[in-house]
Amino acid sequence: MRAVRAVSVPPDITAKLERHAEDGLPNEACGMLLGRVDGAVCVVQRAMLTPNSARSPVRFSVPDADILRAYKTAERRGMEVVGVYHSHPGSPAVPSDADLAYMDINPGVWLIRSGLDGRMRAWVLEGTAREIVLRTYTGA
Repeated sequence: MRAVRAVSVPPDITAKLERHAEDGLPNEACGMLLGRVDGAVCVVQRAMLTPNSARSPVRFSVPDADILRAYKTAERRGMEVVGVYHSHPGSPAVPSDADLAYMDINPGVWLIRSGLDGRMRAWVLEGTAREIVLRTYTGA
């Protein structure tokens, strides 16, 4: 993925991700982010919420069938899979060691929501995890 410095997410998708995280408790919630990269900004246009097949409060696994469905949906809609979303029910919205390993093989923007304070943060991996600007926008 090109050098991304910020991610824009519409308020309705942000709300959808927050509800999904709350509904998934006590486990991590997860999903795929679809959209486009416009220069240095990743624009999220759709969130595909998925079950956490790991059923764990400290790790997540998006089912293979849902990953395939996300790529097919993105292609059909003229988008890209631009990232991954998941929650950390009992820890800050900072990539864990396991997240870092998966970020290496699943490049893109990683949105993480903390259950401790409800804060959502955005990350990319460029050798090390780097936080990027997360902003809300209206429109797609």
